[in-house]
Amino acid sequence: MSAVKLPPCDVMRRMILEGFKEPVVFSRGIEDWEIMSWSLDTWAEKFGDRVLPFRSGVRKSTKVC
Repeated sequence: MSAVKLPPCDVMRRMILEGFKEPVVFSRGIEDWEIMSWSLDTWAEKFGDRVLPFRSGVRKSTKVC
């Protein structure tokens, strides 16, 4: 699988704040992304009191018969 270049942080921030039209999955492509090393204080500084909807967890699927 080839690497995907992520957009700059300011572009990604705008995309997050404006909302995505479809679900977004980040998988093993963001380890060296600056945002991954942010502290909770940095998140609060960047996004303030804004609620950011997200979910995380193990990939699961249900087979429908």
